[in-house]
This record gives sequence, structure tokens and C-alpha cells, in this order.
Amino acid sequence: MTLALLGKMTLNAAFQILFLYTGELFPTEVRTWGMGNASMMARIGSVLAAFLVSVLPSSWSIAPPIIFGCSCLIACWVTSLLPETRGAALYDTVLAFEAAQPVKGDEEKADEGVR
Repeated sequence: MTLALLGKMTLNAAFQILFLYTGELFPTEVRTWGMGNASMMARIGSVLAAFLVSVLPSSWSIAPPIIFGCSCLIACWVTSLLPETRGAALYDTVLAFEAAQPVKGDEEKADEGVR
């Protein structure tokens, strides 16, 4: 019972963080679009989770915990790649966001100009 309650509390905390952090990641122009897509993916994930729990145990009973555990590990890894937003200015436009982000390969072009 205690573990079930702890799991439910952690899931609720993660879901609340989804709304807070997702709003900080996207520029103001596309913030609602980004939050809508993130929320849609969360809903699709919950539908898939219910499907996995109902279908897979009949063929392989340990499959759902393995899939959920691997999904959590992958989500943790991908989340660690996201930028830190504490104290950072939030962007208002997509152009401002793109101007602040280094594009891969720009370093090589800059080095060529130095030679």
C-alpha cells in the first residue's frame, strides 16, 4: 500500500512538472502548440500503457514491467539532455530562440574563416 501511494505521488509530481517545464522550453509564439503536443503524447502513453498491461501478460507476464522500466530510464536520460532554465530568459519568438541556439556545423565554418 505504501509503495502504491508513493508511486502515485511520484507520477502526479512528474505530470505537474510536465506542465511547468514544457512551458519554459518553448518560445511564447509556439508555447501552446508545444504544451498541447506534450500533453497529447502523455495521453497516448497512458493509452499504450493500459494496452500493454491488458495484452502482454497473457503472452509474457514480465514484459510490462520491463517495458515500463526501460521507458522510464530512457525518459530520464532524454530529460537530462534538456537545457537548464533556472535564471534564464524565456524567449518570446522562434527567431530569438533560433538565434540563441548554436547550429551544428557553425563551429566548423567559423574555424574555416580563421585559417
